[in-house]
Amino acid sequence: MAPSQNSLGRGLSRRSAIASIGSIGALALAGCMGGDEDGLSGTIQASGSNTVAPITQVAAEDFEAEFSGVGVNVEPEGTGAGFQEFCRANSAFQSASREITDEEIDLCDGNDVEYSHYTVGQDTLAVGINEDND
Repeated sequence: MAPSQNSLGRGLSRRSAIASIGSIGALALAGCMGGDEDGLSGTIQASGSNTVAPITQVAAEDFEAEFSGVGVNVEPEGTGAGFQEFCRANSAFQSASREITDEEIDLCDGNDVEYSHYTVGQDTLAVGINEDND
């Protein structure tokens, strides 16, 4: 079974996740041109959200499986820290669990970092209390 066909759980397959964020890889290709038989080599830096990191890691594994000359380094350091890295042009793409802030937009603009926004999914928090708790 291809890596992208394994289930991530609760109705989200790897294939669905990859299809949703496949265009992100195109953003990173510019830094990897020239190399192996596919024409790609180098390393892609991915920064961002800890909660989105599993999806980013799946995308990285599938990309590396298809383009053997490219390594994808996924560094889940949190959305805010990831935006700082991305907007300073230190990573090729950023996974986030929230919208980009005005300050982060200004930082990207100041460093000539262009970006596109893709919604992969939405996370939520549910609080459950056992009725036997005091």
